[in-house]
Amino acid sequence: MQAPTGTVTLVFTDIQDSTPLWERHGPRFEDCLKIHNEILRAKIAACGGYEVKTEGDAFMVAFSRASDAARFALSAQQALHEAPWPPAVGEVLVRMGLHTGEPICTIDASSQRMDYLGPAVNRAARVASAGHGGQILLSDAAQSAAADALSDAQVMDLGEHRLKGLERPERIFQALPRGLEDRRFGPLHALSSLPTNLPPQATSFVGRERELRDLTTLLRPRDGRQVPAFSARTKLYGSGRFQKTAAPLEPAWLVTLTGAGGTGKTRLALRLGNELLDQFEGGVWFVDLSAARSMKDLCQAVASALGVPLTGKEAPERVIASVLQYRKPLLLILDNFEQVVDCAQGSIALWRQAAPQARFLATSRALLGIAGEREYELQPLASPPAGRARRSALTLSAFDAVTLFAQRAREADSRFELNDENMQAVSEICTELDGLPLAIELAAARVKVLKPAQMVKKLGQKFELLKSSRRDLTPRQQTLLGAIEWGFDLLNDWERQAFLQVCVFSGGFFLDAAEAVLDLDGVEGAPLALDAIQSLREKSLLTAAEGRYETRFSMYRAVRDFGRARWKQLSPTSVSALRDRHAKFYGAYIEHWSRRMPSRDALESLDRVEMEFSNCLEALEWGLAKGDLDAATPLLNSSSAMRVRGRFEVMVPPLRLVAAASADRRDVTTMRAMTSLSRALLDSGESAQARELALKAASLAELLGPSMYSGHALRQLGESYRSRSEFEPAMEYFTRAAQVYVAADHRHGELATLVDRAVTLRQMNRLAESEPMLAQAQAVARELGDGRSLAAVLSNLGNNAMQKGHFAEALALYRESEELARLYRDPLQLSGAVGNRGNTHALLKEFDEARRCYEEAVAIDREIGSKSGLGIQLSNLAQLDVRCGRLEEAERHFAECQAIWAEIGHNVSLLSVMRERGHNLTLMGRYAQALPLLVEGKAGDVSEPGSGSLTRMQEQADLAICLFETGARDRALDLAAELRRRLENPPQANHLEEVDVERLRSEIVRLLAHGASS
Repeated sequence: MQAPTGTVTLVFTDIQDSTPLWERHGPRFEDCLKIHNEILRAKIAACGGYEVKTEGDAFMVAFSRASDAARFALSAQQALHEAPWPPAVGEVLVRMGLHTGEPICTIDASSQRMDYLGPAVNRAARVASAGHGGQILLSDAAQSAAADALSDAQVMDLGEHRLKGLERPERIFQALPRGLEDRRFGPLHALSSLPTNLPPQATSFVGRERELRDLTTLLRPRDGRQVPAFSARTKLYGSGRFQKTAAPLEPAWLVTLTGAGGTGKTRLALRLGNELLDQFEGGVWFVDLSAARSMKDLCQAVASALGVPLTGKEAPERVIASVLQYRKPLLLILDNFEQVVDCAQGSIALWRQAAPQARFLATSRALLGIAGEREYELQPLASPPAGRARRSALTLSAFDAVTLFAQRAREADSRFELNDENMQAVSEICTELDGLPLAIELAAARVKVLKPAQMVKKLGQKFELLKSSRRDLTPRQQTLLGAIEWGFDLLNDWERQAFLQVCVFSGGFFLDAAEAVLDLDGVEGAPLALDAIQSLREKSLLTAAEGRYETRFSMYRAVRDFGRARWKQLSPTSVSALRDRHAKFYGAYIEHWSRRMPSRDALESLDRVEMEFSNCLEALEWGLAKGDLDAATPLLNSSSAMRVRGRFEVMVPPLRLVAAASADRRDVTTMRAMTSLSRALLDSGESAQARELALKAASLAELLGPSMYSGHALRQLGESYRSRSEFEPAMEYFTRAAQVYVAADHRHGELATLVDRAVTLRQMNRLAESEPMLAQAQAVARELGDGRSLAAVLSNLGNNAMQKGHFAEALALYRESEELARLYRDPLQLSGAVGNRGNTHALLKEFDEARRCYEEAVAIDREIGSKSGLGIQLSNLAQLDVRCGRLEEAERHFAECQAIWAEIGHNVSLLSVMRERGHNLTLMGRYAQALPLLVEGKAGDVSEPGSGSLTRMQEQADLAICLFETGARDRALDLAAELRRRLENPPQANHLEEVDVERLRSEIVRLLAHGASS
């Protein structure tokens, strides 16, 4: 049975009281379980069901039609009732629950079978868990969809019930087969009778599993123990990010859920309340404080939620304290506490003293500031990282932000579905909106009139785009602008000034940057920059994350855009001075850390430069607007670090701007811009443009004379030649670059060109000359403490060792190179080392390990957008597929590889992969497809370099076979005869070649014999 997708009816079953039955009957119950399993599996097969999985005595089954699911449940109950159960045990009663919906379909990694996830699965499981043994329960959706199959059953409407973990009550129906109508059951295992005022939610809840677990641990009552009032505030971060100094997850009497507007604090609080509803005898109570502005308003809202009047002369906060004192343990959710923060001490602290059994959850953009408060900072939903290469729909749908967009879009337009066509646009929307749930929901609602790709173009006007027409939302929930304005209006004068100034930062900042850039002199009551930053953080306008080096502050893009739109409240002179201070700081900062990159401080230097890339772009934009090309210096200084981190694709656009702005100049900045842009384009697969720019940069290098940057330009031109297998000119420019580096006393440049020349010599089959250069390079790299360069040296030493057949030595060198590449987070180097290790494992016939290596390398190159790297690794993987007999997979990989080399324009690699693909298609018997590939790949051209090798002779044999099978028999037989003659004295086998000479000879003999007989 094929696993159903789309709209599916899910059935959950389990045996009532199976644990005590096991305890009471032991081995006899094992026979019962066998009978139970046989009955269920027979009925699943008879009704066309798909057994998703079992756990103990519980089954999860999926049906494409609700009517089949209903027939399964009814017939299974009848068969279970009639089964020959052992008298000592009696009838085994099984409860069943059905729900119809659209689950998320995924392949389970361990079983490789279809599995189902998401709200539809949760609802089906909860419906089943509400029942009793022998009972069949259906959700409203399942009952409606299965109406035809239920015509002969007794169906009873049990009404709406609130089920554990589900925010929306579910209308539940009971169905029993004819003959079992007399069965009677107790009340459903539901939450409907528990005291609460939690409002039902109109939309499904997405993600936040970690946050729900954390908050449940913090607020759940523990065996009636009193929760200590901590002497100081402690802090936790959502989404799995915990401050190093955070307190352990021990129960707390007050948790403040903080976060910027739109992060989903209220939604999470409501979901948590539903999860904890059966944990509090006194109930879970929700209090909306959005309209409260005073102690009286606060108390009136709480009293209304609890259903108690505020009468008499006693202070309202004390009335509530008295009420709470005599209530059973309860959870009070106080939503939107930020505008009554000053009332916290006189209310919540008082209520805590009167009712130590109570728990309080406040949602607020600002901390309450009372002893014992436990802050839990809510982070945005996980969204795809910015500036990376194209990913598949399956990969991107794993991000909660993307899932939320898809679900809300489907609610707005039932025809919407995520696919490869719209996935990149949806990903970009979620990333640009920083994973903010409110912003994503507002964007998703627009699918009724805009396609995701159209939305992307309008994100520059996000405040106009992100509006809702729903009337059940408050004004601050109807627009993204309203949500942010709500928090901004709560700031005092100096906080507003500080907020507007920190909007100059892009991508985050450290405290030293804020202290250098913020200027609050002359603003009445303004504190030090440190205190200003802390205040903005405590009001959720900044986020703070503990990093490897120090705390890093950041701001959501929407919040930053809001602040920048209000720069008009500052004078033009103030804004200009602010941006000048920002540019000056980062110019010095990037120069400092980029100089320390080729040293033992490389890791920290790389991290810091990468983190400040967005601030470099900010400084560049400001400088170019003023006509100051020196503003490009931070960007150019950061280019090497960004390349190491595989971020070359984000370097291309700003480098193009700099190159265009300096087109009429002939100076070092222009040369550097051309060199860096050429390098980024080459890494991205744009080899023709890269060559053109490298030539121009090298020409400037000759004009400007020896310098470190001239050496870089000459070296880049050498690399552009080597990437196209033009080794002689590559060696010329690498050698000239080395001479310039010596003149400029730039030892790290000398080291780089040693590696460049050694690699090129190996590619020219001059291994004896390559070896001493790499040995010298290894010694220099270790002397300088240059771990990044050492990684490249070790990988190339491994290549030389493999070429000599020293496989154990090669593997050791590759692994050491990998360790360094992982340490420095250098994906280009890592992909190369891992792929090279895969080649060695393949030669040793360790195919499983080789495949793991190739697949990791392919994933890395896809992630960073390295086309040439991806072409190499796909070719490796395809050749392994051929050796393992996975010819269809090989064809898919070869086809993608061929397209890459054609796009890049690397003719040598293109011809090679065409021949390899032709060989695979020949093995598959697809001769008509193979023939043009072999012909265009010059398989039969004996004048081609290497045409006398065993590999090329195999390709010529493939050509002969394809010619013969497609009707060109005379030409095929001539080629076969020539090959037979050459195989009488075959060339020496190379240990890197995987050609079986005897098999090749037999193919030729068979072809000639076939030709003679026909």
